[in-house]
Amino acid sequence: MRSALKSGLLPEFFTMARYRCSPYMGCGHGCSYCDGRAERYYVEGEFDRDIICRRNLPDLLHKELPRLREYGPISISSGITDAYQPIEAELGITRACAEILQHYQFPVTVLTKSSLIERDLAIWRRVNQQSSFLLIMTLTTLDEEVTAAFEPGAPTVAERLQTLQRFKDAGCSVGVLAMPLLPGLSDSDESLSRLYQRLQQIPVDFIVPGGLTLRPGRQKQLYLTRLDSWLACQGTRPHSRRDLRPLYARLYENNLASGSPLPDYRRQLEQRFRHLHSEFQLAPFIPHSVYRQHLNRADELYILLHQLQEWYSGIGVDTSRLQAINHCYTAWISERKKALGTTRGSGPTHNMQALIDDALHTGELAGVIGNPRLFGFIREVCHDGRLFAPWLQSR
Repeated sequence: MRSALKSGLLPEFFTMARYRCSPYMGCGHGCSYCDGRAERYYVEGEFDRDIICRRNLPDLLHKELPRLREYGPISISSGITDAYQPIEAELGITRACAEILQHYQFPVTVLTKSSLIERDLAIWRRVNQQSSFLLIMTLTTLDEEVTAAFEPGAPTVAERLQTLQRFKDAGCSVGVLAMPLLPGLSDSDESLSRLYQRLQQIPVDFIVPGGLTLRPGRQKQLYLTRLDSWLACQGTRPHSRRDLRPLYARLYENNLASGSPLPDYRRQLEQRFRHLHSEFQLAPFIPHSVYRQHLNRADELYILLHQLQEWYSGIGVDTSRLQAINHCYTAWISERKKALGTTRGSGPTHNMQALIDDALHTGELAGVIGNPRLFGFIREVCHDGRLFAPWLQSR
């Protein structure tokens, strides 16, 4: 491994991160649905056994962080691994990275489904106090039996709920990835309502739900094999082979390379998600109140504009004008960032703040946005601390 970090000029929508690193490749949690098993990710060997361990990651991180030209959030983990999978208890690579990130005072986002992260709570609490920390935990159902069957190497539901509560009590922002929801197993109205209700009690800052993708090849084959084995043990219990196997055959009959189920099912899920977020007043993505703490002003507006488009598109509003504004802002801020190609030590974060403040004052940003009403909202965001949180008013 030659470098620790992958970076982008602008933050990712999913994690808010400008930089990403992964201590491992492959995952010992052994989740049968994991998209990382698909051939497209080129993970060699047995996905849940032949784990690639990046033992030099802490050393590389220590060298690279001081040289970053722009300060910004760092996410740990990826879609094909988990930073706190079982082998981390032995190797401690993620813990070593946590200590380095604390030293350099970078904001951090960690994605995991493991309660092992509690071992490092004291470190992440200090990171949160110095800059900010966000824990995103995967949890798709409160059903311990389904969880044990399809996530055999992962902590229990109760353990994950405890972890979320402990990080929340420590002052950290916490969110949940409720994905993938398994058709016939964890996607019912009752199952989702119970999950949202329990998570609201913590309370989590957001829930990002999503359906199951089954890509043709080894991922789909392994999941359906696991499903058959589980169903065979159910006997006369509610989930029978007769009920579920035809359901999967129908939902995934197109055998798309993306692994997506039928469009009607996806639309139905999305409608139910919107209802749940309105009912429980929970954000469907990392909320503005959280990423404002992580990002400089320029990146905050970049994420905000895309969330405006995502939210209003989801409720059926024509967002073609918002999409065009997004393109204009993205092109404008990208060019400005490239021009600020200085080292972190000379203050690009402050340059970004000053750039936006100046563009607001001179009217340049109004020209980029090209919409007086939206520009007025942005000015309130920057000057008055206004937040975008429509799910709080949508009941």
